[in-house]
Amino acid sequence: MIRRYINGILAALALLGAAMLYRKGRTDERTREDIRDWNEYIATRDRMESADPGSDVDQWLRDRAKRDGNL
Repeated sequence: MIRRYINGILAALALLGAAMLYRKGRTDERTREDIRDWNEYIATRDRMESADPGSDVDQWLRDRAKRDGNL
């Protein structure tokens, strides 16, 4: 009788341990994905900042705002 209770408790602890390991694995995977996404963002931001806009973009926007709007 006591052996049955002990086996039940051990089975419950084993399930709890497996659930905790699964959760830790998912958390670690999510952390790796967050780091990868952040690194992609930084790389994209660096490419955007290093891009040569060519001509004066602000002047082009000002000229565009002054047009009469006729197509």
